[in-house]
Amino acid sequence: MRPTLSYCGQEVHTHDYDRFLLSLFISASKRELFLSIYALNIELARIRGMVSEEMIGHIRHAWWQEAVDGLYAGTPPRGQPVLEALAPRITAGDIPKELLMPVLESYRDHFPGAPPCLDQTLAQLTLALIRKHCPQSEAAWMRAQQLITRHRLRHGQRKNGWLSVRLLWSGMSPPRHSAAA
Repeated sequence: MRPTLSYCGQEVHTHDYDRFLLSLFISASKRELFLSIYALNIELARIRGMVSEEMIGHIRHAWWQEAVDGLYAGTPPRGQPVLEALAPRITAGDIPKELLMPVLESYRDHFPGAPPCLDQTLAQLTLALIRKHCPQSEAAWMRAQQLITRHRLRHGQRKNGWLSVRLLWSGMSPPRHSAAA
């Protein structure tokens, strides 16, 4: 039976397939933590394509930044599914503010353009959280990231279906972790 993906899992699977694949190399008990961060990234990236006026984009970025700041201050989420997914992880102290806020600030500071080095920023955030929460996943995640990066350099966004096959051919299969891991 195929497990059902959470809202964040569906968003990441649909809009950021590479990070979805990378999340499979993180222990199952912590995977939603990473999917919620990746879903936040998707929401922030969407703003550029959704607004026709720059000021509206700045307002939306400010809304997201205030909403996430509110989660750190203990304010309940505002009925937005990504915020609802982040809230318990922030409350539990799983996502340090100093690691997450640079992502929001980068989007806000560089709007209407794309934030430079965003992939690096997200990779550093992910790696810091892997080291904190599931260090047993670090080596597999890093190897998978290298293979995906090489694949994208060669094929671009094409051949998504073959990417998971390439991971398997290279001996890369997501680690089996119990739900209690």
